[in-house]
Amino acid sequence: MKNSIDIQMLIYKAIREYVESKISGKVYMQDCRPLNSTLEDAIIGVSTISGGQVQDGRARINIYCKDINAGGKRLMPNLSRLHELSAMTNTIVELLEDANEEYEWSVFQAPQIEADIDVKQHFVSIGLEFRIMTF
Repeated sequence: MKNSIDIQMLIYKAIREYVESKISGKVYMQDCRPLNSTLEDAIIGVSTISGGQVQDGRARINIYCKDINAGGKRLMPNLSRLHELSAMTNTIVELLEDANEEYEWSVFQAPQIEADIDVKQHFVSIGLEFRIMTF
């Protein structure tokens, strides 16, 4: 049976090289991103994973992008860059499929843009589903 750390590590190994070639920062496991980073970092998290011989679950890859100045004191999302980052979704799924044939991967939700006001950044949230037969 796989646990959330196993899944995070599998995702990390499959996508790190590709994603880091496209962003200014690094790929991190959940809760491991350096505080106050202003780089385009990707964070891997696993939200659910079932037990048993067939394991289903969901994971997210959040790719951060620094907000831009819209004049004065107002910051806004860098929509063109966020669009570029969200375009990596299909390649990420392909890399995951190629990394381990025991897993089935798919996107359960189109990439979403969300705000992280504390760090003055927005991020693309890529929602993934997976299934593995553990027998």
